[in-house]
Amino acid sequence: MNRQHIYPLVWHQDHLLVIDQTRLPRELSIIAVRRFDDLIEAIDRGIIQGADLLQLAAGYGLCLLASDQSGDRSLFLDYLGQGGQRTEGRSRATVALGLFRQELDRLVRTLTDTEGTVPELKSLLWQLVQDSHRSGLQRCYALAEAALEVLPRKTEALGLLVYGNGGSLATVGYGTSLGVVRRLWEQERLGQVYVAEVRPQLQGAQVAAWECAQEGIAVTVVADNAVAMLMQQGEVDAVIVGATAIAANGDVAHVMGTYGVALAAQAHGVPFVVVAPQAVIQSDRSTGQDLDLVELPGEIWSQWQDLSLYPSEVAIYSRGEDLTPHKLVTAIVTENGVY
Repeated sequence: MNRQHIYPLVWHQDHLLVIDQTRLPRELSIIAVRRFDDLIEAIDRGIIQGADLLQLAAGYGLCLLASDQSGDRSLFLDYLGQGGQRTEGRSRATVALGLFRQELDRLVRTLTDTEGTVPELKSLLWQLVQDSHRSGLQRCYALAEAALEVLPRKTEALGLLVYGNGGSLATVGYGTSLGVVRRLWEQERLGQVYVAEVRPQLQGAQVAAWECAQEGIAVTVVADNAVAMLMQQGEVDAVIVGATAIAANGDVAHVMGTYGVALAAQAHGVPFVVVAPQAVIQSDRSTGQDLDLVELPGEIWSQWQDLSLYPSEVAIYSRGEDLTPHKLVTAIVTENGVY
């Protein structure tokens, strides 16, 4: 089987190499990022997306900042601490840059609380980032293995439906929901994966489907509003989705449209499985009503490249995430086990 593994972010010598997600699937463009401000620009433009990948990028971004600094410890820490301020004033990717800045602040606090000279702190920072990269990959592998236990047991190969982009480009590699797809394909237990388009940014059709194609996985793209019909025809043995947040009772926040897919799955007796890191479970939020759902700018829905999709006079429902009640969820799979 011909495979081309996908590495969304690689540290090469003294800079970062990243895949430009905005140019997929038209072309595979690798961008060299040598300056911290260029990394912020890449996130703001959507070149780098996905919570896990954004956190890893923050660590490598601090390494870029730290590389040309030496001398006084307090000045060094102050300089790194100012990195988060450079994210302010950006108009597009406020959620992404917020995640990026949170990780920056966390790493700077860790360095501040650690004794040592500037060279020692640089060494510690590098070790923290490398550990994070390795643990992120190990988490994806563990998620995939755990999810296999809750999928239907059939003699013939399975048909899976994936909603959202939980692949290498949304994580640090291998993926969450797409990690399950990859593992089944490696075991020759996957017959076909159906990838929904996912409006408004088409991350399913443009990114998730592209990843599958790169690795030779049998993939079919379906329109979001064709999902129920696909289940009615008996083509889907299980639905696999990710999550941006999970409440204590099991309510799941994910990209807009997930709730409708869960309703269709329930109506057709198809298992609906959520695959996500333990960290997205917010045990201090009792139900999904306590979760903060993402709002998207209206133009993301109404424009495609330079094309206006709707009349200028109309209002736009711009929420970017919806909420799937726990009663529609068959299982929630984390690296720590299955709920």
